[in-house]
Amino acid sequence: MNGFGKMRRAAGYTQKDVARISEIPLSTLRRWEQGVNEPDVESMLQLAELYGCTTDDLLETSFAGKSVVRDNSADPRLAEIIDIYNGMNNTGRESLLAVARGLGREYSKSKAEARVERSA
Repeated sequence: MNGFGKMRRAAGYTQKDVARISEIPLSTLRRWEQGVNEPDVESMLQLAELYGCTTDDLLETSFAGKSVVRDNSADPRLAEIIDIYNGMNNTGRESLLAVARGLGREYSKSKAEARVERSA
């Protein structure tokens, strides 16, 4: 579950209010609150500002002050990502996570396998 609806209600807005103010379609806001889809980083930051909360509050996560331990036996590309993550502030870490989720959906193994089958 996520905190999109919880934070919206705490800020005193209805979904229609947020759709009007933010110019985000009402159906999109509903899908975000239901956990069907996730917003892009820019929309998430816009909602956090509107609601007066953090993106951690929206995602119901907490990355503040936490670092990832680097495993030197891991793929060197993963080690590089961990080094970048550890060098970021909380906002940067949240943005990186949101982007990684989007990329994960875009380049999932099942989609990659489907692309290979279509090209063969």
